[in-house]
Amino acid sequence: MSSSGFAAVVRRYRLAAGLTQEQLAERASLSLRTVGDIERGRIRRPYSRSAQLLGIAFGLSDSELDFFVRSARPPAPGLSGPGTPARAAAPAPREPPVAIPRQLPQNPPRIVGRSRVLAELSSLLDASGGRRMVVVAISGIGGAGKTALALRHAYREAHRYPDGQLYVDLHGSGGDVRPVQPGAALSSIIQSLRVPMNAKLAGTDALAAFYRTAVAGRRMLIVLDDARDAAQVRPLLPSSPGCVAVITSRHRLTSLFVREGAHLVNLDVLTDTEAQQLLTGLLGPARVAREPDAVMTIARHCFGLPLALTIVAARARASSHLPLIELARRLTDPERAWGVLDSGDPACDLSTAFSSALDMLSSDARRMLALLAGDGGRHITAATAADLVGSAAAHAPEVLDELILANLLRVDSSGGFTMNGLLQLYLRSSLPGRRTAPERHSTDTRERTDWRATTLCG
Repeated sequence: MSSSGFAAVVRRYRLAAGLTQEQLAERASLSLRTVGDIERGRIRRPYSRSAQLLGIAFGLSDSELDFFVRSARPPAPGLSGPGTPARAAAPAPREPPVAIPRQLPQNPPRIVGRSRVLAELSSLLDASGGRRMVVVAISGIGGAGKTALALRHAYREAHRYPDGQLYVDLHGSGGDVRPVQPGAALSSIIQSLRVPMNAKLAGTDALAAFYRTAVAGRRMLIVLDDARDAAQVRPLLPSSPGCVAVITSRHRLTSLFVREGAHLVNLDVLTDTEAQQLLTGLLGPARVAREPDAVMTIARHCFGLPLALTIVAARARASSHLPLIELARRLTDPERAWGVLDSGDPACDLSTAFSSALDMLSSDARRMLALLAGDGGRHITAATAADLVGSAAAHAPEVLDELILANLLRVDSSGGFTMNGLLQLYLRSSLPGRRTAPERHSTDTRERTDWRATTLCG
């Protein structure tokens, strides 16, 4: 196909789509001048990437797109004739290099009890075979190790995605840092891909379309960490069959299952045995062997939360003179437990995680959770919840659903509900007339030392 023939094809496709040259340029993330020069035949051999962007903007199928791109750059004709040597084709202009981002944070050094989930996610990718876009949404209570699981999975599967790995911390759980807006996240992602962007491009929808075009045809892995809700992550999902998006959130993002067919993973806490295994890895077998009963007590009173276990282990390593049995005693004392569980870093602290989770609840859900915590039992029935809220009993099922979706209650094997023991301890410490856990931290200087827990918060 001649250059003028390709120009006519582009014009025909554009008119059939009902687009002006300016609209096509914006949809394909090309300059208006480039589109005009291609249509007028002034660019005789456009870059393959430019042709691919045009084909994607026209919505061509894979086979149509392949033919469209090849037709944009036919072999240069030689001049042949009797006694006339053929002229060598002019070398094609070099296309700008494609950036391959490698943005994953450090691979978690220790992760326990997640082999089954990791195998499940690997099987999911095997089944997709790169033929469809895969979305995985990992949810769980704060401190359960969601980020650690997502990163371990990303490192294990990175070889499947040679065109790069993206990582975005969305700060969706609140606290001192505001959640990242989708438009800001998209701008950051596009910048990391080093794809020239039309300066006129504005608005989340336009940025999302540009982003999907930029990663089209690439095999990429995207980790979207700490999402507030589905609306925050939906514009950040690519559409290319060669990509996978792994999302972490404290909420169960069920609408991503409805619209995007996401694979939902609800991360449970560790068993007592798994908790002891994690402590053994963090403290060393020798120290654990010297005080096995203390280790068992610590494991049980961290209630399966990897963050809590790692914080206590960090305190034990920083205070090597302190017997583990002493830490165990403090941990079992409701008035002293938060002194042991204070990480020294608000960005990676259980009380901060619980506080921000409560801030995201409705007033009815916060009230019910406080009532359930103060009622004395971790195992709750629907009837108990209804009795506690009294006149609002008719709305109890909806409020319980909210707490379950926020991973602040779990459905147990009996059909009732279970509250994590550390969450219950936090709520009880915050009841009216009692100092909150953070207040006790700031006043009880005897319990504080200058140490930091080095762990992924989850």
